[in-house]
Order: sequence, then structure tokens, then C-alpha cells
Amino acid sequence: MSETIRKYAGTFTGTVLLGLLGYFANLDKFELFFNVDFLFGGVFSVIAIKRYGLFGVISAAIAAAGTYVHWNHPYAVIIFTAEALALARFYSEREDIILIDVLYWLTGGLVLVFFFYSGIMGMSAASAAIVYLKQSINGIINTLIASVALCLINLIAKEAGLKHSKVPLRSVIFGTILLITVLPMVFYIISNIRHQTQEMQDEMRRKLTAMTNAAVLSGNNVFVASYSSLNILAANLKNYVDETGVNLKGEDHITAILSSSDTFLGMGFINRDKMAAPLYAEEENGLKRYFGNDYSDRPYYAEAAATDKIIVTEARKSNLLNLNNPILILVKAMRDDSGEVIGYVQGGIQFRSIYSLMNSITSDSGIFLTLTDINRKRIISTNPAYQGMASIPVLSSDGIIEDFGDGIYLRTTRPQANTSVMTRWNNSYMIKSVKLEHGKGMVLTAEMPMTSYVKHINQLGFQALTVIYVSIIISVLLAFFISRRAARHLKQLSDRTAGISSRLDTQGADVWPNSIFSEVTDLSGNFRHMEEEITDHFRQISMQKTELEVILDSIPLIVFLKDTKNHIIFANMEAKKHVLFEDNKKMHTRDIFGNEHERFYSDDKIVMETKRPLRKIVQSYPFSSGHITVLTDKIPLFKEDGTIRAILVISRDITEELKAQEEKQRTLEVLYQQSKMAEMGAMIGAIAHQWKQPLNSIALITQLIEEDASDDTVSEETLLRNTGVIMRNIEFMSQTVNDFTGFFKQTKTKEDFKPCETVTEVYGLLDRQFVKNGIEVRFHEHKHFSIHGIKNEFKQVCLNILNNAKEALIASGNENKRIDVYYEHDDLLNKIIIEDNGGGIPEHLLPSKLFDMYSTTKDEGGTGLGLYICKSIIEEHMGGKIVAENTLTGARFIIMLPADGVSSS
Repeated sequence: MSETIRKYAGTFTGTVLLGLLGYFANLDKFELFFNVDFLFGGVFSVIAIKRYGLFGVISAAIAAAGTYVHWNHPYAVIIFTAEALALARFYSEREDIILIDVLYWLTGGLVLVFFFYSGIMGMSAASAAIVYLKQSINGIINTLIASVALCLINLIAKEAGLKHSKVPLRSVIFGTILLITVLPMVFYIISNIRHQTQEMQDEMRRKLTAMTNAAVLSGNNVFVASYSSLNILAANLKNYVDETGVNLKGEDHITAILSSSDTFLGMGFINRDKMAAPLYAEEENGLKRYFGNDYSDRPYYAEAAATDKIIVTEARKSNLLNLNNPILILVKAMRDDSGEVIGYVQGGIQFRSIYSLMNSITSDSGIFLTLTDINRKRIISTNPAYQGMASIPVLSSDGIIEDFGDGIYLRTTRPQANTSVMTRWNNSYMIKSVKLEHGKGMVLTAEMPMTSYVKHINQLGFQALTVIYVSIIISVLLAFFISRRAARHLKQLSDRTAGISSRLDTQGADVWPNSIFSEVTDLSGNFRHMEEEITDHFRQISMQKTELEVILDSIPLIVFLKDTKNHIIFANMEAKKHVLFEDNKKMHTRDIFGNEHERFYSDDKIVMETKRPLRKIVQSYPFSSGHITVLTDKIPLFKEDGTIRAILVISRDITEELKAQEEKQRTLEVLYQQSKMAEMGAMIGAIAHQWKQPLNSIALITQLIEEDASDDTVSEETLLRNTGVIMRNIEFMSQTVNDFTGFFKQTKTKEDFKPCETVTEVYGLLDRQFVKNGIEVRFHEHKHFSIHGIKNEFKQVCLNILNNAKEALIASGNENKRIDVYYEHDDLLNKIIIEDNGGGIPEHLLPSKLFDMYSTTKDEGGTGLGLYICKSIIEEHMGGKIVAENTLTGARFIIMLPADGVSSS
């Protein structure tokens, strides 16, 4: 469960991260040409789909949300998310994802774009077509980039030895063809149209600049002429001013200059009290004189009084004339010889000549000219949209301003929600504003509407996008055909090789593909040869398998093959006697052993954990036919990567052996007891021999005591000395009984003991017999060591060998009878060696017949059980070995016991 949670958590994290990368990539748009941008966030969406399948649609939705930032409507989000859903639904490693993307844009994408942009947003079919071409090309190229990027990533990862995915050759060929055909063509067309649009923009800038410069020149000329006229009037009126105003001769100068000017609408003199004295204005019936009008509320007279220059007021409505357009007032202070202001000359300008000139300059150009004062108030404009407006919105906050350089700006309206950004170009202008040098802060603004330009650019863009789109479709079809044809034989070769296992018992070399590509043909030939060899080897293996099955079925062993999940996947004939197993099927051990199956599986777990075989496991199989006891080996079988593939279980039925062994053990116990009884008889004889001298001594002393008693000559000293001798003999006899009693004491407890001490104890029981028969027993120097076993059983072995040696020496008649005892020790073995010079063992009993039951070297009185018992004790009870061999003068018995677990000193 935790593994599944980790898997889904990793998938979710990956999709969100790729989605965020796509989102931020979509925020940074790439302009192909005017009004056509590409977004590359879809690259991360395609990568997420190829990596996570349907979960990748989450990444696509997150990435597509970035389009809302640019376009202020959700329809592109829906279209691109639907694209991702189609790719995730129909993509597989066998299908080219680019082809699926093309099919989406030819079907669902086409319907969605026209439904949303034309049906809901109300765009024209032509504009919706441009949107469709732009988005479909953008989506297909993003898919191509993502596919190529993944191929490169997997290639780099493979070279670096990192985890990577396999890439179909057909997809590589498909993508390569598209890269070769589409991208150069796209770059060329985009470069060409960008060059054309740049030329158009440059031409528009040049035209706008020329118009602006011509209008500015005309405006400056008007102001220069107006300033000149006003200065002349001020100079002429200086000599005709009195306390009330200008006299009649001065008024003639005013009317003369006003009548000759095309610029001034009115002109006159204002006395120092800010009263008209007089003013003349042009009306329909001619000049009209105004006298005594009060202008003391006008602030510009104070400004004019402070300077000798002409003051230009802001655009204002005329108080005297009923005019649609505002006028400008030019004011100049008149001074006497002392510098005191004696009055003001002023003139009103309506710019009728400039307006006419503007219209003549911009006629048929589509450019609008607007003159504003220092406060952006409209003075005059050829733009019908500004009629009746007090000020114009040039470079205001009502739109988006883009600097085109050279003082030229592009103003567009701000995108509105749920409307296409393409519609904002309908009210866009290319603008250039220039201050008039002599206009005292006035600005001339030229505006060139972008409508015709955008229309022409859209036509070029539509043509270019159509060429790119059609080229992509043709390239995709061409790539699809070539990649399928190129990879067809490899696909056939792949299918052919994938079916080798099902054709191993047949010949079919004639169906191998024969390609025009030499490498494929060579590879096909190699695979054909390989299949023939594999088929031949398979037949040999099949024969060997059959032979192995016959062998396994013929051996009297139970053989199972188990997988790591406790299933039996093979059973030989012996196993099938106990288990109803069907070949080529799995069978759980629960169906065989019931609730005890876990007991047997625990051994399998040990084998799987240690990756080592378990040997000689004694188990009881509860088969339905009855319980049997087996001796089992469990051997792991490995895969190439070192993991365990299966466990071979080989069991030998030891039920009867155990019964036989139990019977043998009972028989051995009987024989052992018989041997012990025989040895006991010998021991009793030895005891009698040991007691013979002490009893004689006791009898003799007793007679002496009786004689002394009858003669009354018994002294206390003599009595004590004689009773002391008797007691010592009795103590010796008692110790002899104790020694023999300890020898025959029944015990099954194993212990560590030193063999040299045990052999010496046994010799102590027989020493008088050896001395009596002239036998010398020599114990050689050695390094002491211990052995592990039942001490009394080892005594019995030593007693048997020493007794046999004694009897052989007595029978040999050798004068120098001798027994030598050696002890040897190393890291592996402890050895006890007993040699005699009694003539040796008959050769026909060597090397092992001597230890058989009822085998004896004695003519009479031998039971043939002694050495058989010795061999059983040493080999079965003590885990050692006993051997006999002849020397030059006699026999040698070697007892070899393992050195593990015992100490030496």
C-alpha cells in the first residue's frame, strides 16, 4: 500500500512540476511576426503525457492557464487541454504522437477553434482561421520539439549509464524527417514574412515622419509670421497711444495688418487697465470694433508684463466670436522709453490656414494631424474622432504604448475579457508627436491608423501560416510513409524474432524479411542462422530434458521444483506417487500439506535469505497416503541477475531406513550387552587374578595368627602388624572392585576427557596380567589433548584392543613382548595409536573385514563382536574412524577422532 502511495505521490509531483514549467514558459511568448506569437509551454505538457500518460493532462491544464494571462479568455485553455487529452488517450509507443497531434488539429481542434473564436467571440472567419493556423502549428511544433528532446534525453542518459526509456526507430525516423523538412521551411517563411513586415513598418515610419515634419514646418512658419506681425504692430502703435488707448491712426495700422493676415481672427490694443482700446475681430460682415471690454481677469497680462517676449496662451474659447475650435491668444507688452508698461498688443489665432494645410498634406494618406497646446488641449485636428473633444488621448493611460523608436509609438487598446487580442488592432495607431519650435509648448501629433497595415499583415500571415500548415501536413504524411516503410522490415524482423520461441520445433527461414537496406538484410540473415542454431540446440535440449525427466522419474527420490511463492512447478514420478500433480501447472503446498505448509516454507525462506543450500534436513511429509520421513536437500536456482528463480527440493524416503536403524540399534544394544557380559567374564577372571595374591597373603597371615594364638605367643605388636597387612590387602581388593564397577557403569552422557588418562585407567585394570605374561606396555611422550564422547564406551574400545594385543602376544611366543601407545594431534584430527609386535593380522581380514560382525582371528573362544562394537562406537557415536594395519612385527590400530570442539594443552 505504501509503495502505491509513493508511486502516485511521485506521479502527482512530476505532473505539477512540469505543469508549472509549462505555465512560466507560456508567460514568455515568442513573436514570429506582427500579431502572431508562439508559446512553448506545450513542450512540457507533451513530455508529461509521454511520461505519465493521462496524468499528464494535469500538466497541460496548468500550462495552458498561462494563455489566459496573454489573451484574457479561457478558450485557449480548453483547446490546449483537449489536445493533451487526445494525445494521452490515443498515444502508445507504437504510434507516433506527432501524427496523433496532427489528427487532433484536423478534427477536434478545428471544430473547437471556430466554435469558440468565431461562434462565441464573434470573430470573422478569416481571423478565426488565422487563430486556428497559429494554434495548430504551435501545438504540432511543440509536440515535435518534445519528442526530439525526449529522444536526446534518453540518448544522453544511456551514454551516461543512467535509467532511460527505449525509443522506437520508427519514431526517430519520423521526427528526423519532420525536423529536416518542417523546421527549415518554417524558419525561412517566418524570416521572409518578418522581413516583409519590417519593411512595411519602416515604410510606415518614413511616411509618418515625413508627414509630421511637413506639418511641423508649416506650423512653425505660421507662428513665425504671426510673431512678426505682432511685433510690427507693437512697433507701429507705440507712437499712437494716449491715456485712453490708440488713436485713429493707430487703429488704421491694426485693421491693415489684420486684413492682410490669414492667421489672425482678431487683433487690437489693451490699455494698462486691461480694457480693450480697441479690439477688431473678423466677422461675416467684415471687421467689428470692440472698445472698453474688460479683460482684467486674464492672468496672461501679468506674465506678458514681466517679459519682452510674446506670450502664447493656452487654447481657449473666444469670448467675442462664436467659433467651434478654440483659439490661441498672442500677447506682447508695450513699454515707454522708461520701460513702463503702457499697454498690450494682442492677436487671436484660429489656424485656418494650418488646418487647410494639414488636410492637403494628409489627403489620401490616412494620417491624422492634431495640434495641442502646452496643456494637451486640442487646438485643431484632422481626426474626426477628436471633433468636439477638449483634449486628445494621445499616449494616455487608455491604451498600451509600445516604443517603435525615432520618437514613434504604437498605441493599442487594452485587451478586454472574453475577446480576442486580434481585435485590439482595430483601434491601434502609429503615433509621432513633435513640439513646435516656435509654438511656445504646442505639440503637433501625427497618427497613422494600423487598420490597413494590420489587414495586409494578416493577409501575409494567413498565407504564410497556410503554407506552413500545408507543408507540415505533407511532411507528416511523407514522414509517416517513409518511417513506416523504412522500419517495416525491422518491425517484421522484430515480430519474427519475438516468435522464435513458438517456432523452435519448426523450420521457417523463408519468411524472414529481405530489405533493400543491406544492414537489415544482414541482420535478418544473422537472425535466420541464429534461429536455425537455436532450433537445433532446442531440440537437443528437449531430448536432454526428456532424458532428464526419465532419469528423475526412474530414481527412487522425491524431487520437487518450487517457485519463491511456495508453489510446486515440477514433480517427478516418485513424488507423484504421493501427490496428485498435473504437469505444466502450479500447485500450492497448502493443497498437499494443509496447515503444515508454512513449516516447510520456512526452510525455503532461509534458502532465499542466505542464497545457500540447506542439506540433510530430516522432515516428516504428511501426505494423504500417510506420513513418511525424508532426508531433504534444498538447493537454490539463480537467475542471471543473482536473484533466486526456484528451489530444487530432493528428498529421500528414510522411513524404512530409520526402522532398520532402530532395529539395528536394538540388535547392537543386545550385542553390546553380550560383549559386555563376555568382557565382564574376562574382568571377573582378572579380578580373581588380582585377588589371588591378596587372598593368599591374608590366608597365610591368618594361619600365622592362629598358630601364635595356640602357642600363646601372640604379642600386641605382631597382631597389629599382621592386621595392618590384612587391611591393606582388603583395601586393594575393594579398590579393584570399585575400578571394575566404574568400568561397567551404564551412562549415555557425553563429555570432554583426555584419552591418555583413559587408556592409562584401562591399563591399570590389566597391568598384572601384562606383567604376568611378560608384556611391556610403553606410553610415549605427547601433547595432551581432549576428545568428546561417552567415556565408558571409549574405555571399552581401549580394553578390547589391549586384550586382543595381549592375547596375540601370548600366542606369538615372542620373548620381547611389547605394546606401544602413541598420541598425535593437529588442527583436524586427534589420533590414538596402539601397536604390538605380536605377528600381525591375517591379510584377508584387512583393511575392513576385520571389523565385520562375527569376524575373529581366534580359533576358539572368539565371538567376533569386539572389534565390530569398537567400530560402531568410534564411527557412529563419536564421529571418528578406526583402521587396522600390519607393521613389520605386528599390528597397528589407529583411532582418529575430530579435533573440533576439544581442547589441547
